[in-house]
Amino acid sequence: MVYATDYINKPNKKVSLAEIGDKIRTPDTNPEDFTKKGANYINKNTGEIWQKSHTNHSGDSIGEWKVGINDRPPTKNNKITIRRSNNEITKITQ
Repeated sequence: MVYATDYINKPNKKVSLAEIGDKIRTPDTNPEDFTKKGANYINKNTGEIWQKSHTNHSGDSIGEWKVGINDRPPTKNNKITIRRSNNEITKITQ
């Protein structure tokens, strides 16, 4: 059985190194970790590029975040999806 890990107190944890079910810091919970540039939110600690999702496949009432892989913006085929209501990684697409 795989257990989820809580990385809320780990500002240097890259989302791309986490697993589905893990909880991570987001622009909602830790805006001080991010710089907004257009539609992108750049994590100051990891360099990862985040975007608010225009879809809501997880059924979360407030939506999702998409994080790019390899410090690139998220794309349809390369992204990590995080549920905004509980900061949980729900899907990894590569």
